Amino acid sequence: MLIDVDPLSNIKTILDIENTKGGDKKPIKIFENLFLLTPFQNTGKIKSDTVYNNFKKNTYFSEKDKFDIIIFDLPAGYDEKENIAFLDFADILLIVTNPEPIAHVASGSYIKKAFEKRKNLPIFIWHNRYEKNNNSNFKEDDVLFNYNKNVPEEEKLDASMADKFLNVAKIPKDKSLDLLGTDTTFGAVALRNILILLELLYEEATLPISKKCAPGEKIAILINNYIKSNIEIKDADSAVVSLFEYIGIFLSKLSKRNDHGINVYNLLSDKEKSNIKECFEKIKTDKLLGKIRKTISVVGDSLQYLENSSRQFYADLSPDKFNSVVREVSAVLGDIEKSIPKGERKYIASVILFYLSLFILIKKKEYQNAMIKFLSTKKDKKGKLVRDRNLQIKQIIEKNKEYRNKYIELIKYLHAPLLEEIKNISTKLSLNKILLTSGKNENKKINNSAYAKLLGNYLHDSLNSGLSIIVGFPYRTASISFQKSAGLILELLNN
Repeated sequence: MLIDVDPLSNIKTILDIENTKGGDKKPIKIFENLFLLTPFQNTGKIKSDTVYNNFKKNTYFSEKDKFDIIIFDLPAGYDEKENIAFLDFADILLIVTNPEPIAHVASGSYIKKAFEKRKNLPIFIWHNRYEKNNNSNFKEDDVLFNYNKNVPEEEKLDASMADKFLNVAKIPKDKSLDLLGTDTTFGAVALRNILILLELLYEEATLPISKKCAPGEKIAILINNYIKSNIEIKDADSAVVSLFEYIGIFLSKLSKRNDHGINVYNLLSDKEKSNIKECFEKIKTDKLLGKIRKTISVVGDSLQYLENSSRQFYADLSPDKFNSVVREVSAVLGDIEKSIPKGERKYIASVILFYLSLFILIKKKEYQNAMIKFLSTKKDKKGKLVRDRNLQIKQIIEKNKEYRNKYIELIKYLHAPLLEEIKNISTKLSLNKILLTSGKNENKKINNSAYAKLLGNYLHDSLNSGLSIIVGFPYRTASISFQKSAGLILELLNN
């Protein structure tokens, strides 16, 4: 059961459920195996201490033992009556935070208050939008360190508390998993995947160069991580200086030093420094890498435009932007084909070809409309037809057969024209090596099954975006991490 004790509760809004005036008097069933209780409902008329006392007396749920897990979603801040008091009912405290100094200071302040009330309450930390930070003054997964670094001496948490902090989740940043975001346009999902794949392709293409110039494989990986994060290399000399600072900060974190980084520059020989400079020069002048960098910029610009659009489901790019994306991505694919790709590079290019074909296909109204028609709809209070998020969420969570059958039919409807688009682009660009195929020699043909799976993955992400729930577990790094972290918490609770 989920209990939202935030006076400014919005969970029902997120789940597309009509609010109850005066709040719920008892839990309501939302989906199979999920109940929701929202005692406030934005009215401001019910006092926090009244809600607290009702929980204390079991007024809200006399049958609470029938629930396996009860989650209290507490409001922001650490007001005693509205927030801290409810820790009386908790077995564990789960803090959700972001890798930013302000967020970690706020989390640390809350933990300090919670610790004063419940000294032995286990503290789990869930890191959202997690990514490595090059600043040695900030440790992205260490709330205690960052809090103590930014508060007066008298406010600091005791170092002995570190053993009470358990990082249970480090969810990488992923725009498609923004639970408060609006509906993503179909084209944006295709472009986002193209962008991710182009960045992977760039990383794969630069790694052999990094390995040739680096004094050891581990340093090569560090150099390549730096190159991945700093894709535009304007000057090799300044890039080398910046690289050494980056590696120095990384090594300082490993050694748990609190200074501004180890001076790596002095640890390398002149020849090693020269080799690394040559690496940056080669990456800067390599034609294929230059094309990939340009294409990443073009695709990123168009993606930002679509994500900022107020249109639901499908927003048109201007002809210039659309043609630029198709032209630049096609040019990269053509160059990859000529390079006789193998292994990882070949597979990445194959999937880029799929998403480019899809991006072109869904510009046509008939295919946009087929995807929109799939979505559940209802009439709002003004009689306007809108998306029925609650019904769609329910169908997904409860694995509705009719919903699944409609989903399979949509895949079948789009599959044939998509394959035709892939063939058209392949013929135009003379792409043979990067096509996904099955069979050998005269029996070789397009791998229909592989493209059907890719199409299913794309539709899964596109049709379920904007639902405010995590549904893409099998497909994205962030959602896989989310699933594993949720599983870890359940395991810890059961033990």
